[in-house]
This record gives sequence, structure tokens and C-alpha cells, in this order.
Amino acid sequence: MLNRILVASAVCLGILAVVVAAPAGKPSEPLKFPNSGFSIAPLDEMGQGTGQALIMFMPPSDGFAPNVNVQVQEFPGSMDDYRTLSLKQLGDMKLTIVSEQLVKGVFTMEYSGAMQGNDLHFCAKAVGRNGKVYLATAAAAEGQWKAVGAKLKACVDSFAPMAAEAPAKAAEE
Repeated sequence: MLNRILVASAVCLGILAVVVAAPAGKPSEPLKFPNSGFSIAPLDEMGQGTGQALIMFMPPSDGFAPNVNVQVQEFPGSMDDYRTLSLKQLGDMKLTIVSEQLVKGVFTMEYSGAMQGNDLHFCAKAVGRNGKVYLATAAAAEGQWKAVGAKLKACVDSFAPMAAEAPAKAAEE
């Protein structure tokens, strides 16, 4: 079961992205999970290139844990280029596009299909900024989507890259 969860999460990583960033020198506020009864400070480290910034899981059922992941991807092209590339990659993987649109620089899509022997359903939101694409992607087993899809979609829809702020040192000068 864990292998199926990890494989599905890894597949999601190859498609979508986003990061929660705090200005340099300022600690990030803790992430709060009141329904689970805890809070935790985020690991807020941004490396070079493409990176996985966050993965959140819902309780597993039928061998799969629905999840949302956020990535930051280096991408120097336009969002129309990103859309074209993403749709080609999904087509190459024989996944079915349920819906997709690019409006005001925000690319959203919903798609489904078999991956590593699992029938999965996804939704994603990608926003381009400063040579990067910030991507949030949700995944659930197709049989779970009716029960958890609205929650996953609301989570992805809430995703937004933060406005760039000057580093703390530059702000002090």
C-alpha cells in the first residue's frame, strides 16, 4: 500500500508545483491543522531548479491516500508554452483531459487515467512568475474522487504564489 502511495505521489511530482516562502530573515508562521490537533513550522528552503515544496495527505482508503502537492518548476517560457507542454505530456501518458483552461496566466486542468496500475483522478493549478511555474496538484483514486474531489479541488484552487518581496538586507539599506 505504501508503495502505491509513494508511486502516485512521485508521478504527481513530475507534472505540477508551488512554494510557501517568507521574506529572508523572517520566520514563517506555523502551519495549523486544527482538525488533526497540531501546528508545525514549515521547512522553508528554496533550492535551485525544480523542487517539491509541500505534500499533504488525506487518510488513505482502498490502498491510496488522496493528496495535494506543491512544486516550483524552472520554466522560462510563457504559460501558453507550459500549457502546450503539459497537455502533450499527459497525452503521451495516455491520460484523459477532463477540462483545462488558461485564463489571465493561470492554467488549470482536471485529468484522469491509469498510472502504475492505479486509476487516478487529478486536478492542478499552475501560475507562472519570474521564470518559474508554481504548481499545485491534487490526486485521488478514481473511486475516491466523488467523496474527496471537492475538498481536494478547493485546496488546489486556494493556491497562490506569494508576491515577491525584497530580501531583508536590501530593505534595511
